[in-house]
Order: sequence, then C-alpha cells, then structure tokens
Amino acid sequence: MPLLTPSSTSRDDRPTGTTTTRPLRTGARTALAARFGTALAVAGTLLAGAVLQAPPAQAGTGTLHGAFVRPATDTGAFASLTGRKLQLVTGFLPETSWSQITDPYPMNQWKGKGYRMHWSVPMLPDSGASIQTGATGAYNKYFVKVAQNLVNTGQSNAIVRLGWEMNCSCQTWSAKNDPTSYIKYWRQVVSAMRGVSGQKFTFLWAPGSGNSLGTFDTDRAYPGDAYVDAIGASLYDHSENFAPSDYVGRWGHFYDQDYGLKWLASFGKQHGKPIALAEWGLSSLSSGWGGGDDPYFIKKVYEYVATNNVLFESYFNYDPSSAERHRITGSTFPKAKAQYAQLWKQGFVASATATSTGRVATSSDVLQWTKNSDRSGTAYALSGASIHDFAYVTAKVSSSQASRVSFYLDKATSSTPTHSESDAPFDLYGVSAISGRANPLDGSALSAGTHTLTVVITDWKGAKRTVSSTFTAG
Repeated sequence: MPLLTPSSTSRDDRPTGTTTTRPLRTGARTALAARFGTALAVAGTLLAGAVLQAPPAQAGTGTLHGAFVRPATDTGAFASLTGRKLQLVTGFLPETSWSQITDPYPMNQWKGKGYRMHWSVPMLPDSGASIQTGATGAYNKYFVKVAQNLVNTGQSNAIVRLGWEMNCSCQTWSAKNDPTSYIKYWRQVVSAMRGVSGQKFTFLWAPGSGNSLGTFDTDRAYPGDAYVDAIGASLYDHSENFAPSDYVGRWGHFYDQDYGLKWLASFGKQHGKPIALAEWGLSSLSSGWGGGDDPYFIKKVYEYVATNNVLFESYFNYDPSSAERHRITGSTFPKAKAQYAQLWKQGFVASATATSTGRVATSSDVLQWTKNSDRSGTAYALSGASIHDFAYVTAKVSSSQASRVSFYLDKATSSTPTHSESDAPFDLYGVSAISGRANPLDGSALSAGTHTLTVVITDWKGAKRTVSSTFTAG
C-alpha cells in the first residue's frame, strides 16, 4: 500500500542502498478501512458469482484488470478511460481490533452490487495478539466469522489476500523473525475459512515486491501449495536510488531484484499458481523518490501482465495527500494516463508484446547479448538481432585485452560515449550498484527501425579498435 504516512516505517527495516518498491506506512491502512469501511479497488472482467478460473499459463489474456478507487464513483472514471467495465472490487478490512476485523459492515457495502470481491484480510489486530498464539488455532473463530460474513453477503468466491507483505517488520503479522509460526498460523486460518459451508475462496499469498522491506528470504514464509491458490505482490513506481528520469534502470531493478517481478513469475510457475499485482501504481512524491509521469512504467506493467500467468492486477487510484499522488484518472500523470488508456482498452494481448530474437553468438561476435541480467544462459549476437524487450549487452573482451571500452549507441565515436567501462565485464549500461547485475538495453524504448551500436576498445598500450553491430528495435 502507498506511503500514506511518510517515514512511518523504521529505516532499520530497509538495508542501506536498497530500492523501496513498496511505499512506507504503518497504521494508514487501518485508518482508511476504519474511516471509510473499505478501501476500494476495482478490477476484472468476470461476472458476479462466477467461479474464478486461472488464466492460461502462456499469456495474461484472461487477467482481471483493476483499480483501487476513492471515491467509489471513480469506477465510472476508469470505465470512461478504458472503455471497459470494471467488475471486481477490493477492500481492506480494518485491523484495530478483532471486533473490527469481524464486523460485516465492509462486506455489506458491496452486497448485491454485482462485483467480484478481493479482500485484504489482516491476520492480527494492532495489539494484544501474536502469530505464535495464532499458530495454535486460538484465533480461528475470528476467521470463521470473516468467512461467514463473506458467504452471507454473497461473496463466497472472494479472493482473500491474507496476511500480506509479511516480509516487512511494519506488519504486526511479520514473518521475518518467526516464519515457522507464520506458516502454521496461515494454515490454521485457511483451514478454518475453508470449513465454512458455501465458501469458494481463492487464497492469495502476497509479499511486498523485492526484499527491500528488510533482508529476509521471502520464500521461507510460503505456507505450501495446499494452502495457497495464487501468489501476488505490490509494486509502486518509486525509489530512493534511481532518479525519476532513470525509468529504464528503475524498472530493471523492480524486475531483477531479489524477490522482484522476475522471481514472482518464476515462483508462481514453479508452484503451478497464477500470480497477481495486488496493488500497484505510479508515484509522485514530495520526497523526490517518485517516478512521476512515467508512461514507460505503465507499458512495462502491461507487458509483464500480458506475458505471464497473471490472475489480476489492481491499480491504486487514490491521492492520500498533496505530497503523495497515485491517481491516474486525474491530471497528475497525463502521459502515463494516455498510455494506460491505450493499452488497457485492448485488454491483455500477449501478441502485442514482441520478444527479442537473434542468432547464437560465436567467438567472433564481440557484441553479444543475453536475456538474463547475470549474463547467464544463451549468448546471442547483437548483429542482426531484433531487440524488443530487455537485452543485456556486453562487449566480449577481457580485462587483459582492454583498459577501457566505450559504447556509442546511434552516435559517432567523436561524440560523448553513451557509456564507458574500465573493467570487465564490459556492459553497455554498466551494472546496478544495488544488485551488481547488468543494466538493460530496452528495445521497446527505442524508435522502431534499425540501430547501430559501436564500441571503441582501448588496449593497455593505448591502441584502439572499433567494432559495430546493427540491430532492429521498436
């Protein structure tokens, strides 16, 4: 969830030099839910009462699209923007006390409205309870009540995002210090809710994206395939480590970081589960961390959803304050808004997102690229390649052969280099100071057509040689 109360999360929970892909807050989620009964998100294309089916594994064409909205009338704004009716609402149950968690009022707000529901359900109230006690089954009665509330209000097929962002110390149900108890507690709750007559719930396990919420191996808190139906994450376009203008580098980190988007897709596939972007959005922040009006972020989210087995995505369409803005249906993000309208209007079509291709590189190919930021896997020749998404481009020379390699993308070697490297591996855009992985060339950010990359290789005696490769992009 977004940064509703800046700096409310302890800085100790995020190691120095990490990127925050989840906005910081504590208590704000409770305040929203308690004050307004529910925080709304609208998503999807399923009819009310339909049993949720996982989209095909090869593409996101069956993905439910969505938006967290405040006020509720913004459902109409989204329909006007995309030309598509929004049919699934997500709410956050308040967590100040067990009595609030079990209050049917939020569900009653949507009874008979014809929406498919996706609820974020807290595992604990703000105080007076623990995951260790929950692991014994002591709190099962509260979740039986939550399940009964859902069934009684016609929401028996709700998606339940239980105990989300457990990889952060800011959550009262954090798994960081005791993942074993978190897992046992999760299993108790799921078993209790599944025992309620009439339920057809989908249980969503959804950590925060990356491990920037604190050093923790997120998969240590995975409850097991028998207790999880889908795997999700939250993602916001802000970072203290990337300038707003560095949209390619920022997205590359969101994707490549430990427990980032690449991990999410792989982990879901490994466990045979669809994935979800349970909450995501653009960010304009007074701190300067926000990516601002970033159509590139919108495009990459679309491509990610369209080419993975994504159950649903839900845009966070709300401005908590003038210092923090996410609302895409307003006037803050005109370029990104136009990009969103164009892409979401057509639905998630995998064929709309081209992938990079090329011939396998030989030892004579100086300029090579791979599909992995750690340079693993098949190496392809840049010459003659078609680059449409991320490609990690390297000049294949050793440090003993070169003291410096300068890259010139679509420019003369007499001009300022696009980038220079003085140590191997000689990567086109260098490496991330955060992850140590190569930074990407994104073909989708280039104009359609032919491009030329030239490198000037300087050896230890000062002699220079020039190599060029031509490829297509766009």
